[in-house]
Amino acid sequence: MAANFGLLLPGTDGKGWQFACEESFGGRLSDRIRTDGRGRIFAPASTGLYLSTDTCGWHRATGAVDGSTVWDVAVDATGGATAQVWALASDPRTVLSSTDGGEGFVVNKVFGADLRFYRLVIAPSDAAVMYVVGYAAKIPYVAARSDNRGATWTVDDTTSAFPPEVRTVEFLGVHPEQPQTVFVRVENADTGDQIWKSTNAGRSWRKVLTLDTAEAQWGFAFGASGQTVFAAGRPILERQGTPTGHLYSSHDGGETWDPPVASGQQGPRYRCLDFRDGRLLACGGDQLAGDAFLLGASDDEGKTWTPVIRLADVRGPKACVADMCRATSVWLCESYDICDGDTPPAAVTDAARDVAFDAGTCGGNQACGKASGCSCQIAARFASKDLVLPFMLFIAMWVRKRRRQGKPPGES
Repeated sequence: MAANFGLLLPGTDGKGWQFACEESFGGRLSDRIRTDGRGRIFAPASTGLYLSTDTCGWHRATGAVDGSTVWDVAVDATGGATAQVWALASDPRTVLSSTDGGEGFVVNKVFGADLRFYRLVIAPSDAAVMYVVGYAAKIPYVAARSDNRGATWTVDDTTSAFPPEVRTVEFLGVHPEQPQTVFVRVENADTGDQIWKSTNAGRSWRKVLTLDTAEAQWGFAFGASGQTVFAAGRPILERQGTPTGHLYSSHDGGETWDPPVASGQQGPRYRCLDFRDGRLLACGGDQLAGDAFLLGASDDEGKTWTPVIRLADVRGPKACVADMCRATSVWLCESYDICDGDTPPAAVTDAARDVAFDAGTCGGNQACGKASGCSCQIAARFASKDLVLPFMLFIAMWVRKRRRQGKPPGES
């Protein structure tokens, strides 16, 4: 799992969870971390693409991706041991490909400087179909599509399909069985966010769901098949006595939707959704945000939830990265009493804090210390040995700025 202090993995003794902070792999935890199904983890960063099999040792991919800002990474899930890895990087935006498991990359396609692509997605049922999605000046949604594994690309500006007042359109996913069927979120702060669907790869669109009044969409997932679709929302401004979120379910591919399941005062206040091994999974904000968990599971489509990970289960950093994660350990212990055996609350002094930062644990930023008033940049995502590798692909961008703002882990 991923929280705003790093990747969470099961404790080495089978108890609780330990973390690997973002400083251990590139200095910033990306919201686009992926795995290749064989245990390899890919972490996009501002200096390239980092790879690991155990979150202890990381190295950077070589070739055209090295030293570039990497916006997204995707793996051909149908390729097995020879899976092709793709990356979206640089400015102007560039698609790169790797045929050696992500070790080295070559340029596939360079797009125009006006296109601000930020997502790269491979259709789950047909790896020949790929989407690169983003925006351009005064255009909220632009997509490029390839139907032949990146040999050629077609750029499609479909902004005319959406109301003229729309400013934000976010790509949600590709149907797991129909590579031409895609979903997007259309932001609408007045009536609630909307889910739109296209069955022709984005050439035309239909609105299929409007969330509850003034509710923002915070999760999207397909169920056991593409016919079951889940969307989650939570209010932009929470009001006493009203639901803290809603889960929306469709069983006909998003054409019609069941009455939403409302969250109570114990949440979940949805941050993300996923569906693995027959269970619906959701991110929450734990007790610090009024929720019952950081990660929960449901077997009845969101009517009831079982905590899988709580903040109290976090025991400290993995031993192999403890030195690099000293600053994060100090912050967790000092602020929330989440301490490992080497960092009791009473031992957290100004001197220890300065040592932690000045030792280079802030991604090599030697100016990042108490006197400078800055802190390491923390973001979020999920990872675990048994749980993580399957769904380490939750997106939780809301946490990126929270630690700098003094927000608790998981609070949005």
